[in-house]
Amino acid sequence: MINLILVYLIIQIYSIFFSIKFKKNIGNTFVISILSIIAIIYLFGLLNILPFGVYFVELASLGLLIYEIKYFIKNKDKLKTTIINKENVIFTTLFIGLSLIHQGRMLSEWDEFSHWGDVVKAMFTINDFSTDAQSMSAFQSYPPAMSIFQYFFVKVGNTYNESNLYIAYQVMFLSLIMPFISKNKKVFDSIIMSIIFMLVPIIITNKFYTSIYIDTILGLLFGYILSTIMVNEYDKYQYINLCLSLFTLILLKDVGMFLALIAIAMIATDLIFVKKKVVFCKDFYKKNKKYIWIILASIIAVLVAKFTWNLDIKINDAEVAFSNKITFKEIINLITFRNLGYRATVISNFAKNLYNENIINSIVNFNTITLSIVFMILLLLGLNKQKKSKYYIGCIMGGLAIYVAGLAFIYCFKFTEYEAVRLASYSRYISIYMIAVLFVIAAVIINQKEKTIPLLLILLFVPYNSLLGIRYTVGESVAFREPYESAIDAIDEKIDDDDKVYIISQNTSGYDYWVLRYTLRPNMINEASTWSIGTKYGEEDIWTKEFTQEEWMDKLVEDDYDFVYLYKCDNQFKDEFQSLFVDASDIEERSLFKVETETRKLELVE
Repeated sequence: MINLILVYLIIQIYSIFFSIKFKKNIGNTFVISILSIIAIIYLFGLLNILPFGVYFVELASLGLLIYEIKYFIKNKDKLKTTIINKENVIFTTLFIGLSLIHQGRMLSEWDEFSHWGDVVKAMFTINDFSTDAQSMSAFQSYPPAMSIFQYFFVKVGNTYNESNLYIAYQVMFLSLIMPFISKNKKVFDSIIMSIIFMLVPIIITNKFYTSIYIDTILGLLFGYILSTIMVNEYDKYQYINLCLSLFTLILLKDVGMFLALIAIAMIATDLIFVKKKVVFCKDFYKKNKKYIWIILASIIAVLVAKFTWNLDIKINDAEVAFSNKITFKEIINLITFRNLGYRATVISNFAKNLYNENIINSIVNFNTITLSIVFMILLLLGLNKQKKSKYYIGCIMGGLAIYVAGLAFIYCFKFTEYEAVRLASYSRYISIYMIAVLFVIAAVIINQKEKTIPLLLILLFVPYNSLLGIRYTVGESVAFREPYESAIDAIDEKIDDDDKVYIISQNTSGYDYWVLRYTLRPNMINEASTWSIGTKYGEEDIWTKEFTQEEWMDKLVEDDYDFVYLYKCDNQFKDEFQSLFVDASDIEERSLFKVETETRKLELVE
């Protein structure tokens, strides 16, 4: 708990400083405080001194605290309005609430073990990005922004606690909604809007409060950027805010690049057609210098983030996920619908999903097409008194159409045939944009005097049963992990941190492997898709690696494995590999075997 208190104080100190410097309500400055912390630690990480980024943030907070003390001694009348205001009370209350609700929560979702949680544990273990070969990350090239903030939460106090990953994730979301809550002058209105905003994520992703998948927070940050463009003027604070937000958007996930381009188009549209800051005249640059630089600064922020992360990947020779090359001929074939092969099935399934796959499942159910229409209506209701709102709606809905088309393209060319035909994680990917639009709707409604009808429509979407189980799922996560934790506890004293372990989870799709791989860190583990070995279990079995007993033993010896851990095995495994064991009767689940390189045998570790 002490590390959470320290993290909270650091965020407060940074937010107070920005509040003083930019003369903004502290509700507006939580977000740039958090984005600044991420950017600082990221820059240190690029220099391969990741923990020093956290130390710098900590030391800088002490310097800022001294500055603030001196400032408030001279300006005592500013103390209450800067710190003790409704926005800070709401932020603090929600921070404490989230911290209490998630105490004891453990990872339980598949991708949390394969990357989103695993990468933070790797960073904490080796004090470097996933691009470092020592990280043994399955997805080395995935951008690190959210992982950096979670790393900050566990590195302050130097205690790795899984529940802090969830708290960090949701505190970042909390910072995104505070600027809009601060627009309400009345305390009651601010509380109501806080509740509405806290409900927004679970409308699209009902597991938002019990998962750390990056997709939802990516959509929320994108929605925050669009909303900020729409409701704020372009002052110095806004420049920094937009640049930091776009910088972070790129570093959340690769698709952030596409979303950033839509956001920059929105900035240009806002400046030219809505707020009409850009004036077309003879002295174009001189008259519009300030606003031209807003667009240029946004582009630079995006390019710097993209270039530096790609450079880090290249320097470390990290494996790039979804790196399939796309040929011009394949693109032409797709456009002309010729020689499509399995991609014809992908396109057909994708088109069907737009109508058949529900994105919202609550009191009302909506598929992608229906939800898009509903969102357009809500935007029209929210912006009905705002001049030239058609430009905003055009950008948002036009961006959605392009995003959907782009997603179909990615399924055709970037995913494996197995994943593409099945449209793996379709709901999660399409929800990125949907949740951004919903965030915009909520932000726009706050600025309207007449809020009742749009708010009631939003409330119809909320899956309230998801709220009731948030605390209950903490116990579920612990119970779910217990078999894996007890299995590792049983062998923990028998192996050292530098031992290499081969995990067997026979005839499974790999969930056990990913959980054990995460739990065993920092031990090196066999690569993915080698946890089930021998003869395949059927035509649909894409998980089993077809090793003979000689090939498997060669791998164990040549790759310097110290142990083999049988978490799950069956009669087929016993029949095919029993000759490699000193005593075939020892082949039982949850057994640890020593690899004897000289005899090329596996001996039970008592």
